[in-house]
Amino acid sequence: MKKKKKMFISLIISIAAIFVILGSYYLIPITPENAIRLRIVEDFHPINTAKASPKKVSDGVSYTGKNSWSYYSIRKHYVSDTEGSEIHVLGVSKGSLFYKAHFVYPVG
Repeated sequence: MKKKKKMFISLIISIAAIFVILGSYYLIPITPENAIRLRIVEDFHPINTAKASPKKVSDGVSYTGKNSWSYYSIRKHYVSDTEGSEIHVLGVSKGSLFYKAHFVYPVG
């Protein structure tokens, strides 16, 4: 009985460790895509993170934000709790170590 209990606890710890490692990999903003995923999680939409599939925008549309930012569209749009509007595109800036995603809107 003790061996089964020990094996069960070992299995649970292993599964938890896998989730922590994968979660850290996908949420540390070392790439623009991960910065966008982190921004979506910070906005309380963790399910949309898996469905976001960020793609770089090259449609020639101007967005609010700086010219040096890269712009990414997300496949799964969501309504931002902090902005109060539907998010389709996010701007990504490069910091000294990590990327940061910002809400942006089309101009004109």
